[in-house]
Amino acid sequence: MDVQATRSWAQSHPRINAAQQKLIFAALDSFEVLYKATSISREELAAILEAARCRLVAPSCVGGLTLASLASRHPAAQDAFRDLVSSRKCGERFQGIYSLSGAMPKPLLQELLTRGLNDRSTSVRSLAASKCDTLRLREMLPEILQRAAGEPDAGVKQKLEFHAAMIRDGYLVERKEGERLSLCVRARDGWSWQEISQADIDGGRLPILVAERQSKP
Repeated sequence: MDVQATRSWAQSHPRINAAQQKLIFAALDSFEVLYKATSISREELAAILEAARCRLVAPSCVGGLTLASLASRHPAAQDAFRDLVSSRKCGERFQGIYSLSGAMPKPLLQELLTRGLNDRSTSVRSLAASKCDTLRLREMLPEILQRAAGEPDAGVKQKLEFHAAMIRDGYLVERKEGERLSLCVRARDGWSWQEISQADIDGGRLPILVAERQSKP
């Protein structure tokens, strides 16, 4: 994390007031001290956790990102993530899943995302599926499919199946209104859509179209 750039952003953003800045700067101050430490305690994470638990977007994002960076190496930060993802408050559980980073240990990611996929909140379950996809965690595919099989919410079920297809195949063809078909491809930094025809599929052009989409920056 670029601490100086984040400070400048918080200072200049018109919608970040003094109270939010106080939380953000305290989290960043703690992060600067702890980042190079060989070990840290839960008590030393207090300012970062206060920001991460904030209901306002800017402090919670900064708190989550700094905590994720520390969780790549420090057990205390990893346990703090476990507490966030098991919080009684939906917003804290959502922020915990949202902040997960690919630099964190894979077993920890799998543990937390499994909790997220089985969360009581539809928004957390949907986010967990998306996070599995963006982090390219193929190991989570069986868990996503199992959740999708028993998912009672139609919207969440669709998202689970979508992200499972992205992880498994890297693309998904969906039928829209009438005869229209939509091809979604897992790109480098997200997902890319385009309309295709049945003739593209019948003519064997689907692999070419997928490869073209995946090659775009």
